Amino acid sequence: MSVASVWRTLLCFTVPVILLAACGGPAEVARIPLQPAYHSSRDGDLHYRLPVGWFDATSDSQATRHAVWVLRNDYGASITVEEINLDASARMELGEQKLLQLAQLTMPLLANDRSAAVQEAPVLFSVREREYCVFELVTFPSDDILRVVVFDTGQRTYTATFYTKGEGDGMSREELRAVQEGFLRSLRW
Repeated sequence: MSVASVWRTLLCFTVPVILLAACGGPAEVARIPLQPAYHSSRDGDLHYRLPVGWFDATSDSQATRHAVWVLRNDYGASITVEEINLDASARMELGEQKLLQLAQLTMPLLANDRSAAVQEAPVLFSVREREYCVFELVTFPSDDILRVVVFDTGQRTYTATFYTKGEGDGMSREELRAVQEGFLRSLRW
C-alpha cells in the first residue's frame, strides 16, 4: 500500500469525524450569573436564587396571589410562580402525562386572556433530573414574550411564567431562556 493511499484512507475517515464533532447538537443555553442567596416562596415550599440585576418582590402586598414574584431592576421582565390547585381526583385523572396535559389546558386560557398566539407548543424537558413542561406565547400588538413552565413538586403543582416586554424594551428570546434555565437550576423544594 502506498503512502498516498494511506493518506487518502486516513482523510476519508478523519474528515467526516471532525465534521460531525464540529456540528454537534443544539447550542447550549448561555448561563447567566445568579445572586448567591436563596429566597423562599410565599408558601415556603420553593427556594430559588435570583439572576443578577433582579429583585424579589414576593413579600409585596401586590404579590399575594403569586408564590414567587421576581422583577428585573428596570421592570422590563419578570418571573411569577403560581400554584395550580388540583384536588386528589384531578391529580389521578391527569395521570402520568400530568405536566403536558396541564400545559395544554393552561395555554389557551393564557393566550385568550392576553391576546397572544402560541409561539412554541408544550414540550417536556428536564433540568437537574426534574421534569418540566414549557410553552411560549407572544402577545399582540406589543410582541411581549411569555415562557410558561409547568412543574410538580410531589405536593403542589405550579406554573412559572417568564415574561419580557417586546424586543427593544425587554430582553431577547435567548436571554429569557437563559433566565429560565438559571432559575430552574437553582429551584429547590
